[in-house]
Amino acid sequence: MSNTMRFVALVLLSIFFIGSSCAEWNLPIYITSLPLTENDNSPPPPPATYIRILGVNINASDGFDRDLDVPAPPPPQADALDVYFPCSHEVVNRLATDIKPDLEGVSWNMELIVPSASVVRMDWNVEAVPEDIPVMMNTGAVQ
Repeated sequence: MSNTMRFVALVLLSIFFIGSSCAEWNLPIYITSLPLTENDNSPPPPPATYIRILGVNINASDGFDRDLDVPAPPPPQADALDVYFPCSHEVVNRLATDIKPDLEGVSWNMELIVPSASVVRMDWNVEAVPEDIPVMMNTGAVQ
């Protein structure tokens, strides 16, 4: 068993539609892993940043859409940041961009694996989502 622990945070991003909505929009989310350093004598390693995009398109399905969704790279082999949208497609099971159909109450699940001795910062511009659509994020942590 390894001395390092990896924390997995399951992030549920829910977008609920009220009334009519726009046919298309994208919300980029910037996820940055920042190292915690206890040694003040050496500089910390550079932060790692991933960009994950969720969105809505009238032509999307709830599964993998070759023309809209983007597969995520395979999981890292070392203790490193890993962020993806799970997908139940027979070949593609990790997405970097997940575009869903324009439905009421659509939601996204994002899996986030945080490296040991790190913290994660998530940034997004909620103005990318039409103003009549409320955005809610729920987070939970698993060890």
